[in-house]
Amino acid sequence: MRTTNKCFKEQVQKHIMESIDEGLSVQDVANNFEREFWSHERQRNINKQESFKRWLTGLPSSLSFEYTYSGVHETMKKWFENCGETYTKDEPDEKEFELYLNLVTREFRTLCKKEGIDF
Repeated sequence: MRTTNKCFKEQVQKHIMESIDEGLSVQDVANNFEREFWSHERQRNINKQESFKRWLTGLPSSLSFEYTYSGVHETMKKWFENCGETYTKDEPDEKEFELYLNLVTREFRTLCKKEGIDF
């Protein structure tokens, strides 16, 4: 299965929405990223997507994401299984963690676009 499948994308978006701290919105998360990280990082790194992934690995206070290889592995496995697929990855590793960050970043941008947030 491709990670661009509608079912899969919806799983990731749901994960993001459930990870946002209570009382905050997608706009609040985008604002926190801008204020806490991007305002300084843009001078060094012009790639906003890579900067957002780095921000996520710093465990920002407005989000509660998976940060362990085993947690990411279980989340990825659940996403695939919820879409009726078998997850073939046996062991958690760095490549899987990187894929998780890429998927979360891609779908966060999608959520921002849906809400009219310039991100």
